[in-house]
Amino acid sequence: MNKSIYKIAQLITEDPDIVMEADYKEPKAWAGYYNTKDEAINLKQEMMQFLQEQYQDIEDTQSLAFMYDCEAAIYWLAKDYGRPAGLQDLGSLLYMIYKSSKYKPGRATIEVEGETDEVYKMYTELANRFLERKKPLI
Repeated sequence: MNKSIYKIAQLITEDPDIVMEADYKEPKAWAGYYNTKDEAINLKQEMMQFLQEQYQDIEDTQSLAFMYDCEAAIYWLAKDYGRPAGLQDLGSLLYMIYKSSKYKPGRATIEVEGETDEVYKMYTELANRFLERKKPLI
């Protein structure tokens, strides 16, 4: 931990033992914005690849319609589960995907349930695969 942060924490808590518990390596996100941005790009590519593998026998996975549905499903997952945070975790990576998405839903669509059945199915498959849940989304 940075010594100046350690001293500030000592002043605030007045207990150096509490601060010692937080003495760990800094997350990658603190190393710079580009590390986090690259991680978000990699996560989105991994999601796209996952959907292409899931649908390769059913649909033309290179068609514009399929890619549009994938973008919509990823957008809604990122919107629903992303959150701005200082640490590099799944929530902050999803938030970066959401903020940089080129997909923009129509005015009448305010949640994933307003999308097509195919997009909603992709959304649940992504959630079940990438979010750590005990029960699958239905």
